[in-house]
Amino acid sequence: MRTDAEYRDPFLAWKRSDKAFFASGACHILAHMFLSLHFDEGFKLIYIRPKGKHPGNHLYASNDTWAFDFNGWTREAEL
Repeated sequence: MRTDAEYRDPFLAWKRSDKAFFASGACHILAHMFLSLHFDEGFKLIYIRPKGKHPGNHLYASNDTWAFDFNGWTREAEL
């Protein structure tokens, strides 16, 4: 999660580590870049959106066996 200061100052938010940056709102950038680099390898984008009024969402690439997101490689079943 971003701090109040990071919400007020995008340059401060962009200075976070790559993992923190992609885990807190930029997962879509990472997923689309991954897909553009691996477009012919059977990956697709998976979008997770909570039901109701729960906050957050997540986008990652998957080939139904492996998933790739800010954590790196994870078994799809574990994610």
